Amino acid sequence: MVYILFFVFSFGTALSAALQKKYSKMTLNSVASGEIFLFIMSVVSVIFYAFSSGFDVVPNLPTLVYSAVLALFAGGSVISAILALRQASVITVSIFQNSGMIAIAYIFGVIFMQETVSVFNILACFIALFIAIQPIFSKDDKSKSTLIGYILCLIIFFIDGSASCLYKLYATSTNVCPNSVLCFWANVFLIPYTVSSLILKRKKAVKKTNNIGFKACGMAIIISVLNCASTLLSIYILKNISLTFYTIGASSITLIFSSILSVLFYGEQLTKKSVLTIILSICSVILGAL
Repeated sequence: MVYILFFVFSFGTALSAALQKKYSKMTLNSVASGEIFLFIMSVVSVIFYAFSSGFDVVPNLPTLVYSAVLALFAGGSVISAILALRQASVITVSIFQNSGMIAIAYIFGVIFMQETVSVFNILACFIALFIAIQPIFSKDDKSKSTLIGYILCLIIFFIDGSASCLYKLYATSTNVCPNSVLCFWANVFLIPYTVSSLILKRKKAVKKTNNIGFKACGMAIIISVLNCASTLLSIYILKNISLTFYTIGASSITLIFSSILSVLFYGEQLTKKSVLTIILSICSVILGAL
């Protein structure tokens, strides 16, 4: 049963990424559309984490500090992803997210947390870094839109990697609250930011922020519910399988599902280069988990 749920979790994660691209196409290519998505996601997540923690969400000072930093990373990652998905494919964004979480987190762990250095981990790190920089040397289309998409993917690479470092630090801290409290307050911090930013944009008449529409808002709610359901599933799955198997399987299967959905939903072509990149990304995940 747990392995069926494992596939459901991976599919749900991939579907969430695919629907984010749909949302990005339904809205203006602006930071405002990302902030509206972030606001909806934060409200849904606050409700979810409040229920999942039994409404025991009283934090201590270290947890509040971690939550504030996590809110910055989460906000930057979500807005960058919404904008990047207008220029890049679902699979490209997913690959950069995975690569950042491997490379940045590993380098941080070795330098600042004295983690063990192994040949497999070094290879995983180099593959992840190669995936991030290889478009620079590519002879493919380098139009303005392609360049913007690549820059946004690089931002996601560093932000998601930095968020993984934060999770590493939080997991090793002894005077912090449970993860649900961390996530609850991170989303609480995001709500006033998004609201104040949108109000400021409206007052300054910086692009139209009212062109989001009910359909786009509904899509944002669906994505948020999917993300929360995936979180709940991952918690249950991790209680029944090893972390190594979870890391290898979740990342690899999610990438495969993302590729399939990007082809079915958006007609994105799987070129030899993109297939090779997917294979390299999966190899990086496997080596990193050894």
